[in-house]
This record gives sequence, structure tokens and C-alpha cells, in this order.
Amino acid sequence: FIDPTTPYASSWMPIASGRFTIDPYVFVVMGTHLVYSVLVYFAASREWFPLDRLATWTVCADVVLGGAIALMTEGATSPFSAFFAFAVVVSGFRSGLRQAMLVTAASVSVYLGMILISAPGRMNIYIMRPAYLAIVGYLVGYLGQHRIELQQALQSLEAAQQRHRIARDLHDGFAQALAGINLRIEGCRRLLRRNDAAVALTELTDLQTS
Repeated sequence: FIDPTTPYASSWMPIASGRFTIDPYVFVVMGTHLVYSVLVYFAASREWFPLDRLATWTVCADVVLGGAIALMTEGATSPFSAFFAFAVVVSGFRSGLRQAMLVTAASVSVYLGMILISAPGRMNIYIMRPAYLAIVGYLVGYLGQHRIELQQALQSLEAAQQRHRIARDLHDGFAQALAGINLRIEGCRRLLRRNDAAVALTELTDLQTS
């Protein structure tokens, strides 16, 4: 039991129990979220699904379950409205600006619908909450996109550094070895021109061994 105030959903099927009144469906939604969280943990740790696909599914489920929990507790004033911000932050830092704006639009739409359902006559009071969520979504998406671009630039620099190191190793090691082999082969050609086949054969044997 989180908050002693009467949740909005208790008007559908109230159950009086001692000091407080709470709807049993609140516990059903909370239990569903707990089971969902455990399943996502095992699916990610044991790689039951590709991580990109799992990330898409979890973002959608986070928005839906966040709206359900907020509606079943106190509606527009629920403390669980932070679940919307969680989905926005995760999608922004994981996938960048576009994904963050899509999740933000979905979250703001769900939040506005929840305000219309739970507080239809007080839209002017609660309208700033989805507005704040939209601002947070844009800022997080911008920062996430900037982080992704910096990470890509860093990977490009690392790849260029790796290519430069390989080129330097080839020049310092293999290129010199090939030059030495070339000089020894030229020496064998000169020995063969002088009909000194025995010395040339010995030189070629040493060259093949090296």
C-alpha cells in the first residue's frame, strides 16, 4: 500500500478494509508489472530474444504499464507517473532523438488521456505535467543523439588508428623482410649467371628456411 488517499479506481469496485479503501485491481496491475520485470530480466540475461527486438517490446510495455499503474493508483496525480519519464529516458539514451520523440509522443498521449479520464474538469491544473514530460523527452533525445554521434566518431577514430598501426607494422616489419628476400634472390640470379649453382642452391635453401 503506497498512498493512504483514495485511488481513482476505487470508485469502480471499492473494498473497505480497516482505515483505507483500495481497489484489488491495483495489486493485480502491480503484480503484472513485477512478473513482467522478472521475465524481461531473464530474457535479457539469457538472451532468449535479440536485444534490439526486446528493447522495442519493453519500451512499449513500459508506456502501457506505466499508464495502467498511474490510472489505477491516483490517476493524474499518481506518483507512478515517473514511469513515463523512465521509458522516455531509456529510449533516448539507447536509440537517440527519433526514438525518444516517438516514445515521448506516446507517453504524452497516454498521460493526456489519463487526465481526461481521471480529472476531466481540471485539465488546466494538470496540463503542465505532460508538457514537462515532452520537454524532458526532447532534451533526453537530443543528449542521447549527441552521445550516439560522439560514440560513432570515437569508433571511426579507433578504426583509423588501428589501420594506421597495421600500416606501420607492415612498413616496419614485413616490407623490410620482403626487401631483404628480394636482395638475396637477386644475389642467387647473379650466382646462376656465373654458373655457381652449388652456392646458389645453398642460398635458396637458406632463403626458403627463413
